[in-house]
Amino acid sequence: MYKFNFLSMDKVRVLIVDDEPDISFFLSRELKRNNYETFIAQDLRTAESLMETALPNIILLDNHLPDGYGIDFSEILKRKYPLAKIIMITAHDTTQDRLKAIKNGVDYFVAKPFKMEKIISLVQEIKN
Repeated sequence: MYKFNFLSMDKVRVLIVDDEPDISFFLSRELKRNNYETFIAQDLRTAESLMETALPNIILLDNHLPDGYGIDFSEILKRKYPLAKIIMITAHDTTQDRLKAIKNGVDYFVAKPFKMEKIISLVQEIKN
């Protein structure tokens, strides 16, 4: 189990897990402008691999992905990486999904469409 230490890192690492290339690019570009290191996965399998190699502190996680649901993957992430913070970003914003996300370890839930300022604000809040 890897424990994150924000103070010992040059940059906070953010993993973006979204199957929409435009959203991933937009998030990555804006986060890099704010001095965050980013990694992109378009499916859960790639995200799992990047978790082990990139060791991100923060995960921006879509729910509906080609190989499964981010909401289910969040439970695995929290078990393996309990100090990683998860921000779920999804177009499927239901009360049931929000409750399941919280139960599975999601720290923040953001509905699409979102404002970039909201994401930057959450990432900054987590960093501090």
